[in-house]
Amino acid sequence: PTLPPPRNDGPPVVNAWTSLRLFCHEGARDLEDIALFAADVRQMTVMFIALKLDLLRPGMATVEQTHRALLEIQKAIYPRKGTLRQFLQDDKGLLAIAVMGMPPFSPHENDQVRAVMAGMQVCKSLEELGIGTSIGITSGTAYSGFVGSSGRREMCAMGSIVNMAARLMCKAGEGGILVSADTYEGSKLMVRFEELPPVTVKGRDAPLSVFRPVEVRSFDVVNSEVMGIVCEALGVKALPSDLEEYFSAVVKTGECSPTFVRGICQNLVENGHVEVLPGQAGVRVAHDISGLENGLTTLQALGRGDFENMMMHVQMLAKVVCFLSHNSLFSVRLARHVYSGAFPNFEQDFEAGLSSLIDMGVIRGIPAHEVEQVLAQTSKGCTQCSHWGWKRPDEMTASLHKQMLSLDADSVDDPRGEENRIYCIVVPGLVQIVTESLLKTYQRIWHTLVAAFYERSADLKKRSSHLLLAHHLSHAADHNHPDRESVERAAFYIHLSAQAAIENYAFMPAIRMLQRACRILDRIPMQLDIANNKLELLAEMAPHTLLVYGHGSAESMAAYHGLHRLIPQGSTCDDRAVRVLAGICVNLYGRQLYEAGAKMAERIIKSGQRTGNQMHLEVGWSSLVPALYHTGDFDSMFFYLEKLREAHSHYTEQGSKPPIVNGVFSTIVAMSLWPAAILIRGDIEGSQAVCNEVTLLAEACDHPPTVCSVLANICSEYLPFLGDAEGCASVAQRAFDIAGMYDLGHCRAIALRALKWANCSNVRRHFKKQVRLSKDRGDCVDWWRADALEDDDGDEDEDDAEADDDEENRVQLDEALWIEPFLVLQKLAMNGMWEEVVVKLAGAITAASRCGGFLQPELVRLHCAALIAMWDEDDPNNKEGRPKWLAAVRDGYSRCIEISANRGLVLLNLFAAIDWLRFETHCCQVEGVAFHPFLLLSLSHTQVALDWVEIGEYDYAPVKLAEGLVNQYERHVLEAAKMSGEDAAAASSPTERKSSHGGWEFGEEPPRSTPEMELAQNGLLGLIDGDVAGSLLQMLGSPMGFDGSG
Repeated sequence: PTLPPPRNDGPPVVNAWTSLRLFCHEGARDLEDIALFAADVRQMTVMFIALKLDLLRPGMATVEQTHRALLEIQKAIYPRKGTLRQFLQDDKGLLAIAVMGMPPFSPHENDQVRAVMAGMQVCKSLEELGIGTSIGITSGTAYSGFVGSSGRREMCAMGSIVNMAARLMCKAGEGGILVSADTYEGSKLMVRFEELPPVTVKGRDAPLSVFRPVEVRSFDVVNSEVMGIVCEALGVKALPSDLEEYFSAVVKTGECSPTFVRGICQNLVENGHVEVLPGQAGVRVAHDISGLENGLTTLQALGRGDFENMMMHVQMLAKVVCFLSHNSLFSVRLARHVYSGAFPNFEQDFEAGLSSLIDMGVIRGIPAHEVEQVLAQTSKGCTQCSHWGWKRPDEMTASLHKQMLSLDADSVDDPRGEENRIYCIVVPGLVQIVTESLLKTYQRIWHTLVAAFYERSADLKKRSSHLLLAHHLSHAADHNHPDRESVERAAFYIHLSAQAAIENYAFMPAIRMLQRACRILDRIPMQLDIANNKLELLAEMAPHTLLVYGHGSAESMAAYHGLHRLIPQGSTCDDRAVRVLAGICVNLYGRQLYEAGAKMAERIIKSGQRTGNQMHLEVGWSSLVPALYHTGDFDSMFFYLEKLREAHSHYTEQGSKPPIVNGVFSTIVAMSLWPAAILIRGDIEGSQAVCNEVTLLAEACDHPPTVCSVLANICSEYLPFLGDAEGCASVAQRAFDIAGMYDLGHCRAIALRALKWANCSNVRRHFKKQVRLSKDRGDCVDWWRADALEDDDGDEDEDDAEADDDEENRVQLDEALWIEPFLVLQKLAMNGMWEEVVVKLAGAITAASRCGGFLQPELVRLHCAALIAMWDEDDPNNKEGRPKWLAAVRDGYSRCIEISANRGLVLLNLFAAIDWLRFETHCCQVEGVAFHPFLLLSLSHTQVALDWVEIGEYDYAPVKLAEGLVNQYERHVLEAAKMSGEDAAAASSPTERKSSHGGWEFGEEPPRSTPEMELAQNGLLGLIDGDVAGSLLQMLGSPMGFDGSG
């Protein structure tokens, strides 16, 4: 990032108008964010006051009377927490509009009686001045908020009650007050009213009930009724004397209403001041309640955000310290700086205000010898650091906390020479209530002052200082019309903080910081240097969106779409363009667009070849490897992997590390696909050696995203094909833990699928069964049926309660994904959920065919397994469809073997051959025949697949199983071949009955030897001797071979 302009070491200067704005009503300020605080529908009491003054030809006497009238209205409204919204001249004359319950005040339960008492006081005062008046008062719900545009706006109250108050004012007549029924109900306890005939007003069809206040009721009458309300609210018949005295004092305030009294009773009970004894036994007062305000202590009222009874300078100081607090701790040095800068007129009252907060019990001092201990406790698991964009407790977090409390003696230089003191806010919930309701204008000014304090006093070489300045400057510039200098400085420190977050592997906070920097830059006119700055921020952010949100995710696609300007039109690219192209490659791979991604990678390679840049070549090779892997071009893949291995060896010899591309060491991550490719090619022992090598390389780099990516590839690509469910669970669990620790959403989704696949009880039983069959050489069982997947001890299947998809942790990619979700499909198959498997396979096979994925034969094999598992042998309705079903399954297995054999996918070829052989054996058992040509064909494919596999010393269960099955079925074939010879002529019942599939029924004499039969017999014997090609030709030439459909 570019360094900001030199900082001003002088004292902070706050514009006089800025300070003045803080003391103006909210409606007069430039508060574009105030709507979040003030705009709502709330209970209000609206009062319209008409003054009988003629301002059309004003003289000095009229002007003086107007000022006096306004002063009397203010004296009546303001002490009762009301708002004088407008004072204007219109067609109705000179008007004043007052509202009870309008921001910044909250609605009170006795707003109706406050308004009536204020109206009666205004009438009396203006009558003494010789000014006529009429007043209308209504109560109800109304909208409170801003109306207008950013050019001019005002706070207003809108609703039917506002219009009705104006109508009642016109009907009241000179010297009169009219109130609505709602206002009457809320104030009739304190005031005696005269009910007038209903009046018809504009906007209402039905007449409106109106009342005229006559006088304030006597104390004794009101006090008696209040005691009755209290007894009813508490559910008792009599009150203790101290409780009666308390409510008598409330009555003397002259602003009681039934709702208000019931609210006080509720506060007394909820906060433990009064205990209601069971069974109407009475009420017990816990302690002296004479000093309670509305049934609450001062701290309890503050805990609810009630600051109305505080002095103004104490109110503002309480809000400042809540704003500055971190884990309820704040520095007096910083609080004095912000308070004095924002409120210069109150600077001399700082210590007095601090003492007042201490006396009220709002704050308490932390002794100097306890500061380090308290700081250590609050630094562990700090809940507020996530708000700052940091969440891992480390040395930087500790330094951050020290600087926020001005405890870093080496970096903080206080020009006053004042000893720093640390205080703690002890009122529960006070900080949250204050910060949530604090006006944005206050926040922006205070953030600016805090940033000025740290820029002048903090050590800017420390990363924690950058994080502090980024937080405060970004909030200070977060409004519609910031100046360019403040925006650029905010973006500068945010960028530095994001780099610190990336160095600490806090990728999600880093992305949020960079996004915030881009949004702040959008607030000033876009010029060339600003556009370049945004591109730099996007280039920093884009690779980490791949880690956090996933390859091909909407977030990463959007991030790289904004970087297209960095890619030149020519054939050569610079380093930044190469990194952008590599990220685009990964996104294309995430969408299964391997051909397009490979073209991008080839462009990087060509650029490296033209410029001789080794880094470009390595990035191009590592970007091309995934495309070659997923399309099954393993020969080319091995070629580039050898180059990457040589390049990495060169880095190791020099003691350096390969380039970080897309947030990882791309060379090592590309090599993590090597073991799976070697395994699929049939070299099982070689795949193990390469897997160990790549794992050691990843561990040696000590880079969590790289380690996690390598482990995710191994547990999703290699170990499932190896059949090591336990090893897959272990590796996936470690990858899942690392991904959760560092916000690696892409790896977390892959590891989660692999972990659920490996932990699936039926998956484990499947591989245990496979191993047992390879050892016992037992009879054939249905490979895919869930009822065959039992434990060795005969226990029943356990319920697998895990969901196949975790919506919270899954990377949201295209629905056509088929590579890693193959583990999900396999898990569904193991659990017998075949209908869902078939539905998902339809799109997966299409996608695999489209992009040439090497898993296409595996998906077809799984489809065949679904056809087998869903077929009901005992259903008589399925007999007619059996030939089509057999043809579909055999065609699927033939297709698997053809694709895998043509592309050199040895392991997949072996899996398909074993499944086919087991299926044909099952068909022979169902049909009661010894063998038929399809059994012989599947047996020959299994033999060929075994010849291709290089197992070495590794005990690979599928190979052992295949060898056992071949040996077992060769004996059956040999016996069947001997039965077809001359020595079977003496068998009884010489019936020449042939099955529909070219075999013979058990227990019946096979047909006599013919030239065709001899040809087939020679083919069988040749098959046993290993002459596969000749045997198949002989079988194809016999009538026992394939028919047209086969």
